[in-house]
Amino acid sequence: MLVPIQLRGWVRATLKNSWMGVTNYKANMGANWGADESQNLDDIGSRWRNIGFNNSYDGQAHGDGVMWRDDYNKRMRASKIKDGLSKTFLLGEDVPEANRWNSWAYANNVFGTCAIPLNQEDAHPGWWPDSMGFRSDHPGGVMFAYADGAVSLVSTDVADLVYVSASNRIGR
Repeated sequence: MLVPIQLRGWVRATLKNSWMGVTNYKANMGANWGADESQNLDDIGSRWRNIGFNNSYDGQAHGDGVMWRDDYNKRMRASKIKDGLSKTFLLGEDVPEANRWNSWAYANNVFGTCAIPLNQEDAHPGWWPDSMGFRSDHPGGVMFAYADGAVSLVSTDVADLVYVSASNRIGR
């Protein structure tokens, strides 16, 4: 199944007033969330602080998903996805109007966390600790691509445990 690309135009970035393209799709960094080593922050102020199976709150530096900001020095292989490729999110949707950190220009802007509930609507688009989740304009759910290449709509009503389990490499 092919996922249609939705073009939304351009947005003004918050860094240096540069223009950049936005995207509707982000890589899944997992569900550990709440710290940022790059800023020496043990607590980023998110309402959805969650420790990962790797005992880290920093999903950007030590994601428990398939891809994360600092994964350039870690080789990901299918064999590291213990729960199976067909059960693990690779990519998910986002709505650029709901998240200012949604472009391909910066490494921080291409990832989302499943620590934030699916289709969360009450986060301010400019507050990155609470706006880096997955969401869509589809009624009832969000499209995700799995690590095996399959694509499906995940219901907004999905149980938190099921959603978080699908976000990380070991399925818990």
